[in-house]
Amino acid sequence: MDYARKYAPPEKLPRADEVDLVFFGLRCLRAFSGIICLGIEEARYDPRKISIPEDCLCEPGVVRVLCLCANDWESYSRRPIQASLDRLKKILGKEEESPRWWEDVHDPRYYE
Repeated sequence: MDYARKYAPPEKLPRADEVDLVFFGLRCLRAFSGIICLGIEEARYDPRKISIPEDCLCEPGVVRVLCLCANDWESYSRRPIQASLDRLKKILGKEEESPRWWEDVHDPRYYE
């Protein structure tokens, strides 16, 4: 949200709601990083092991994450190249962190 507010046209900010800002920020991140498949997904996490910012939580045990690729062949084969990932990490100020795998909130049968 902060990233979107920083780059959104000032004349549009007063009318922008949370959804507008999320989509605008995602479009910017895709364009600036070159990762066109970048998305937002919900994932499970264990609050005893990971500390998550409050504005990223959907519900207890569920967090919103930037998704680079999924664990299926089609998505995995379109995963970003290292240079694009490095650009995204720099944009987000996370140069020292590496992406990680998250557990999908849905049972695999959901996708059948």
